[in-house]
Amino acid sequence: MEWLNENTIAGVGFFGIELELLRIGDSPPAPHFKLVVRPNDWAKKVRPGTASAVTWSWETYARELHVPDERIEVGERLVRAIVSAVEERGLPWQPVMNKGYVAIQRPGGYNALVVDVYYYRIPRLAAKIPSDPESLGLASPFPELQDVWTPAERQWEFIVPPGAQIPDVGALVDLVRAFHPAVR
Repeated sequence: MEWLNENTIAGVGFFGIELELLRIGDSPPAPHFKLVVRPNDWAKKVRPGTASAVTWSWETYARELHVPDERIEVGERLVRAIVSAVEERGLPWQPVMNKGYVAIQRPGGYNALVVDVYYYRIPRLAAKIPSDPESLGLASPFPELQDVWTPAERQWEFIVPPGAQIPDVGALVDLVRAFHPAVR
């Protein structure tokens, strides 16, 4: 598995999982999956001509992903507002452009907020939190916006349709900062 991770094209990785059966006292055996091999993107050898690097920007979202101008405009305004709110609070979070979305990352490369203009075909602002908002006792900072909890991503998502007013994103920054330590 390690050989495959070192000798395949970029973007392809292999995991090796070992299955164990564990028993506590007289309990029935329970499966336990142990990770023994994982992709090492830092050591991956990229063969010349097999990978195409794209530097993502608002322009490449339009050109490469065919994101409509109205979605890009909403995304740009959201990111500017978030960056301003983050700077006002002295947080060390930085925007990082990815394929179809901008992640606002705290130190260590962890996403705190996400602005997506591609994957859901409508602009959305998402906050990374450890559990669903209800169990954390959180009230929506944007009651005027449709919101969705996506458990697999641990994201509280807010739909910001084109033409809508950009919400006060500072309220969301204040809400999620407790879940994202300043230094890691």
